[in-house]
Amino acid sequence: MHAAITLEGDEPPEQLVDEKEAERILGAGTRAIRSARAEGHVQCFFAVRGGRMVPAYSRGELEAIVTTLDWPSASAVAKRIGLPLNGVEQLCAMNEIVWSMAPHRTLKPGLTVKPDSSREFENALRKSAIPASHIDNPVTLTAAMRGAAAAKRDGYPFCDS
Repeated sequence: MHAAITLEGDEPPEQLVDEKEAERILGAGTRAIRSARAEGHVQCFFAVRGGRMVPAYSRGELEAIVTTLDWPSASAVAKRIGLPLNGVEQLCAMNEIVWSMAPHRTLKPGLTVKPDSSREFENALRKSAIPASHIDNPVTLTAAMRGAAAAKRDGYPFCDS
């Protein structure tokens, strides 16, 4: 008689769900879930069900993904605020706006932004705005962000992130 094989994992077995339950939680098909797993966006465990070893997923991780699936894309936020996309990406990189990329890039591609966070940033931006008529030689934020992106591309040290 052989000793039982165990696979070490961070998740207690009662928190693991099979692909069918993962589909139900995420509202995504098996293909999307398998693709997300293959690309490393969703952690996969294995469980024994009916004498077979089957892929299993963390219920907690899947539920965390669900909370970000309806977040607007960075491009939608950029359009609403009036910034170029790289401006929103830079705000996210500076943690001025709460964002999410992984683990659901396969389920919803691209950077997504927490709605409350982007609204708070917009409100703070509008509250502290000064009319252009009160500024000598005003520069649009779009132009400033493009300048910062160009400087970073050209390797200026003050633009390292």
